[in-house]
Amino acid sequence: MDLSDFPASQHLPTVLPQPRFQLGEAVRWAVVSEPDFGRVMGIFYAEGDRQQTSGIHYLVLLDEQSPSRHICDQDIAYEADLERWRPA
Repeated sequence: MDLSDFPASQHLPTVLPQPRFQLGEAVRWAVVSEPDFGRVMGIFYAEGDRQQTSGIHYLVLLDEQSPSRHICDQDIAYEADLERWRPA
């Protein structure tokens, strides 16, 4: 597969926002009652048709004690859904 098979984004900003979290940083989901938590393993920018889907996203490696770890070991998060977490 060649990248020329994919249309170029026409909405990509000329200046990308700075990520709030860095690689390796401990984070947790802030908007749920029993949040998952882990470490940032990837950072990427995505463009979408809604405001929240456009922006910085994170690949999070879930901690072994995280509630969802038994069904998945990593997850993608919108920046607005995460907060810094201090492991005990």
